[in-house]
Amino acid sequence: MNPVVSVIMPVFNAEKYLKKAIESILSQTFTDFEFIIINDGSSDNSEKIIKSYPDKRIRYFKNKKNQNLARCLNFAIKKAKGRYIARMDADDISYKNRFKKQYQFLQQNSQINICGTFADIINEKGQIIKNFKKPTQDNEIKLSLFFGNQLIHSSVFVRKEIFEKYQYNPNLKKGQDYELWVRLAFAKNIYFANLDENLLKYRLYYTQKRIADLKYYDKVYKLNFEKFMNNYNISYQKNDFKVYLNFLKNQASIFQIFNLAHLSKKIISSKNFTEKYKNIDTVKFFSQKLGRYNFFLEKLLYLYLNQLR
Repeated sequence: MNPVVSVIMPVFNAEKYLKKAIESILSQTFTDFEFIIINDGSSDNSEKIIKSYPDKRIRYFKNKKNQNLARCLNFAIKKAKGRYIARMDADDISYKNRFKKQYQFLQQNSQINICGTFADIINEKGQIIKNFKKPTQDNEIKLSLFFGNQLIHSSVFVRKEIFEKYQYNPNLKKGQDYELWVRLAFAKNIYFANLDENLLKYRLYYTQKRIADLKYYDKVYKLNFEKFMNNYNISYQKNDFKVYLNFLKNQASIFQIFNLAHLSKKIISSKNFTEKYKNIDTVKFFSQKLGRYNFFLEKLLYLYLNQLR
């Protein structure tokens, strides 16, 4: 008999945090799952750690060479037998009631396809340094995707049929999840939600490799920007993307923010957009996002966007 949930966790040189990640899954109060672990060419003790757990729910696969996260995830999804796919990262920790809460939510909300959660952010020592909150409702999540990723990847719980139709882009080294969520945001009959509970410990730390890899996100930002512009039938200039990129990297000047506000107004005024979000005060929403909740700047942007109507 097939399990209800397939947990998928790629591993690459994760020996430092791997035990806690594995044990947080094996100790879930919801137990009807298989645990697919893909060793993506690790050169440390990751394999030894994985094999030290005799739990029959673990299905172990090994790549001789590093393939990249997207390819590992697509492979794991093809191997999955469950009706739901639960993501996990090898350096994070799931709270023991995470799967139970997400499974119950999707059972009770049949229209929702993808469910994330809030998280506690932890450092290298496992100390909680702050909380990670995201929008909870579908419309707000989809709107907010223009301003950044709105789902914590290792917290998502997804109906498998979504992944059978849509895969991670194997050509992206980083930001595969963000690019996928934006694609799904424009697909028909796909709805997001985030549970307003901290059900994951998300580990935030920096290594030289992680810092060097940040450059790969630019490709994702460009793909997503083009997706937004094309879906709302908005013409744009090369410089528009540069301004947008600076904003996402917290490097935009006040002048550039107002340039982005002008582009945002094109989005707000587009027919496809107004039909989709007719029940939301989108001027207020964009003012808050562009002003980054700086009250004075937010007010100026609100007045500016209203003048452009």
